[in-house]
Amino acid sequence: MTRLPPAPHGSTPGASLLACIALCLAACPSDDGGEGSDDDAATETDDEATESSGSTETETETETETETETETTESETETGGLEGELICNEGSEAVSEWLRHTVADDIPGPAFVSIADFDDDGKLDLLSSAFGLIDTSMGIAIPEGTLTLHLQREGLNCWERVPLVSEGDGVEFPNESEIADLDGDGDLDVVLAAGFFVCMFDPNVGDCGGLYVFENVGTEFVRHDITDADPQFFHRPGLVDLDGDGVLDIVTARETFMTSELVWYRGDLDSPTLFEAEARVIDPEVGGTIPDFADIDEDGDLDIAAGRFFGLGEGEPYVWWEQTAAPSDAVPEGEWLRHVISTDHGQAIQLRLTRDLYGDDTLRAVASNHVNQGNEPPDEWESAIIVFEPGDDLTAPWTSTIISEGIVSLPDDGVAIADAPGVFDLADADGDGDLDVFLSGDGDPRTFWLEQTETATFTTHVIEESLPQAGGGHAYDLDGDGDNDPVFTGYEDARIYVYERE
Repeated sequence: MTRLPPAPHGSTPGASLLACIALCLAACPSDDGGEGSDDDAATETDDEATESSGSTETETETETETETETETTESETETGGLEGELICNEGSEAVSEWLRHTVADDIPGPAFVSIADFDDDGKLDLLSSAFGLIDTSMGIAIPEGTLTLHLQREGLNCWERVPLVSEGDGVEFPNESEIADLDGDGDLDVVLAAGFFVCMFDPNVGDCGGLYVFENVGTEFVRHDITDADPQFFHRPGLVDLDGDGVLDIVTARETFMTSELVWYRGDLDSPTLFEAEARVIDPEVGGTIPDFADIDEDGDLDIAAGRFFGLGEGEPYVWWEQTAAPSDAVPEGEWLRHVISTDHGQAIQLRLTRDLYGDDTLRAVASNHVNQGNEPPDEWESAIIVFEPGDDLTAPWTSTIISEGIVSLPDDGVAIADAPGVFDLADADGDGDLDVFLSGDGDPRTFWLEQTETATFTTHVIEESLPQAGGGHAYDLDGDGDNDPVFTGYEDARIYVYERE
């Protein structure tokens, strides 16, 4: 089952979070050569030894191996008026049952990837955010991040780069991006969420939360700040028409390490930013880092569901919000009622709603928790992908089933915190017509795909043995050959990879 090119505002299906890459400052690779990521503090920070120099080995048809070379040329191609730099990474490498193509190996700290056809050429393009590397050589120096558009050119090894955010633009921790034609002019715009709590430890940065709109005006993207230098940070700017007025709104969580609230920003095409400046609060006590949307109770309006990590305390890690009254002049935020999906399985990193998991048009939630059984003593709950299924009473806790196996985080090392798994996406990996799961191990340095071998039965396969703190995981038919190609980032290894099914 090949995935069709995504609808513009759904181009980050399920969204991707590089889960908690800096829960502790020592947990981040630094540009002074130091180690200590929250996934692999006690081990080398590059991928495999053969890749530590920034090159990979390519297996050719004659079974000889040659070192991957990167060719950089200035592109004369115009893409709706946009011009970029053509980057070709020649060659590919067999990895497990996949052929791995390198999109980038020179962007420090890549984290999130979104997918859409920006230039309307029938080929899907990538939009990657990168954090850079924290410098801990003399105190704490938080780098400015980047947001880069990769336009697909000749095959999966050649991509034209167009920068949207560069170092010097004052955006720290650019997180998830969402893509849509916000203003109805026929091209794709971008909404970017940003920030993380560790910015407070750099006196030159301070508050770094942000929500930004990049309006596509043909020859460039023009930045509009909904909020900047915000004391709360944002991970996913979910785009959805929440109030039914035909204009996309942003639903997101405003978070600190200890607090999280669920809010929405109403779309306003008369505003310079295309959104209202003031957030409307859905839930002041409970938020969810990567919100998802569906009419859960089938009453004709949209509800919200999410997994919770920040501000958790003893609260519920898997929740949904029922929309009981639409937004109005009297109650601008609308009326919402929070329900618990589950209190089991520990803190969560992502929850995804779907009616397609088993092909029976039944609503379920797929979630990844974020725990550590590699520690002594281990966490109570197994690191896992979990399927939640409601009963007749949608407001009662849902039943749960673990569908993964063998995911184990590296142990914490001092203040370097590791948890697993990370973010995931749903797609047909093997062309048999059902949904499988693509998954970052995060604290487990591997990446995985979970094969649905028969309805509701999954087998866990390893894609990469070492790609710690991986992000992405989205899978679409990028090369038009009829099967889906997953995309993963490697924060520690400065890699963006596309995997083609062999």
